[in-house]
Amino acid sequence: MAESKEKLFDQFPPVSTQEWKEKVVADLKGADFDKKLVWRTNEGFNVNPMYRAEDIANLSTTDSLPGEYPYVRGTRADNNWLVRQDIKVTDVKEANVKALDILKKGVESLGFEIAKDLISVENLKTLLHGIDVENVELNFSTCMKSTVKLAETVAAYFKTTPADLQKVSGSIRFNPFKRMLTKGRDFADYADQAVAVIDAVKELPGFRVLAVDAVMLNNAGSFISQELGFALAWGNEYMNYPYPDQEKFAHWLIDLGFDLIIGLHPHVLQGYEVYKGKYIYYSIGNFVFNMKNSITCYGAIVNVERDEKEFRVSHSYIKIENDYFPIEVSAEEIPYKVQFDYLNTLYGRDVLHETYYMQDISRIRHNRLISRFYFIKNIFKLRFDVLLFLLKDFIVRRKIFRK
Repeated sequence: MAESKEKLFDQFPPVSTQEWKEKVVADLKGADFDKKLVWRTNEGFNVNPMYRAEDIANLSTTDSLPGEYPYVRGTRADNNWLVRQDIKVTDVKEANVKALDILKKGVESLGFEIAKDLISVENLKTLLHGIDVENVELNFSTCMKSTVKLAETVAAYFKTTPADLQKVSGSIRFNPFKRMLTKGRDFADYADQAVAVIDAVKELPGFRVLAVDAVMLNNAGSFISQELGFALAWGNEYMNYPYPDQEKFAHWLIDLGFDLIIGLHPHVLQGYEVYKGKYIYYSIGNFVFNMKNSITCYGAIVNVERDEKEFRVSHSYIKIENDYFPIEVSAEEIPYKVQFDYLNTLYGRDVLHETYYMQDISRIRHNRLISRFYFIKNIFKLRFDVLLFLLKDFIVRRKIFRK
């Protein structure tokens, strides 16, 4: 008797979704079902109050494996995750004792938040004493303005050890946009500092240094689409071709399920490609803007028509006139070097990190010179109240940058 299994639910007839809904509607006493119980997210998805097996009957995703499209069970096929714990370093000896203790308890990755006045090779020697740096992931962070010093110090420390520089791994957190988003303060010369951080760890291939963190947007109440839009923002200013890793990322997004990618931010046009039948526009330039560099005066409009089966994509060009507003123009009316026919020959380059970003820094500086020259040239055309406002704003910004 104990071995028999009675299926109690077999004694009840099946209940259809319609019957459940009718029961719910009766309990609502006349209230509208959709308005009362269906939740519409800020991203435009309807979330029903109940789901049944029939709702997922034709979803192929239920049979997918980790690491397989559409990646609903993660992008990795393995389970090699590291257990990490962060330590706020105010005393390097105490932090070292804590690190050694938690490593014995199963931690495999350490994060050290180091005060700027503690950044030195000697302090790192004390902090990492007794830690197998080739087999423990090491992650470091400090205030943004001291990150270059931290990166140089970490690199210098590893050179004093017998460790194989090809085997050490970890990160040095450089995320200048966090300060802008959380405190509303700009970060002067962040591009120059990013290059300096990258250059400092060039002999440590296992170290990542450029961070993108959208968690503060989530905590501030952003929609998923807003958080995703910030996290996926890409493109280096004034570069007319994308970085190779950006191309790989675009392909990964298409593999993930994106149907169309339209890039912004570089302020100039970049090429486009068709990958697995899906269009990727790496940058469509400016649209309404007051930049004075001639290459920033051109952009594109991507025309998209969609039916149930496919996207139909085409594009046209625009030129920004002196009133800062765009007019649609033909390809024959713009320089060849800003046309897609030319730009499409540029992506796919095998270029080094240092080479690409040094080109980017050079173009940023060139554009700033153009902007400053234009401002000085026209300064006497400004009304006194406008000039006074700009002067006050400049002084305030200088004070912020020095903090």
